Amino acid sequence: MTFQADIQEYSYSPHDVQRVQHLEDKANIALMVMEGNKEIMISLVGFYADLFKDDDFDLRKQCRDDLNAFRFDVGSQIDDIRAQINRIKVLLKILADRKNLVGITSPADCVC
Repeated sequence: MTFQADIQEYSYSPHDVQRVQHLEDKANIALMVMEGNKEIMISLVGFYADLFKDDDFDLRKQCRDDLNAFRFDVGSQIDDIRAQINRIKVLLKILADRKNLVGITSPADCVC
């Protein structure tokens, strides 16, 4: 029994490379924004954690439950942002692979 794969040839244009590059640029911008947002939210959690330790904060006892709930919610958002960052990094890897594929298989690069 023989198995024959259906092999197709693709021809990529400079537009294809530009499109992949455009998507990669957008993903890099999204990664930068998400990393910045993560750091801001981590700082925010740190600020409220320090507020608990501040003896001059008179409402510490009355607000404890609300502050804990807020810190928990922000912590959950940070976890979500980390997951999004990981997804963006995977997307960037895929885009780099596609750009490499398109660049390698373009007719100008072909040694026939």
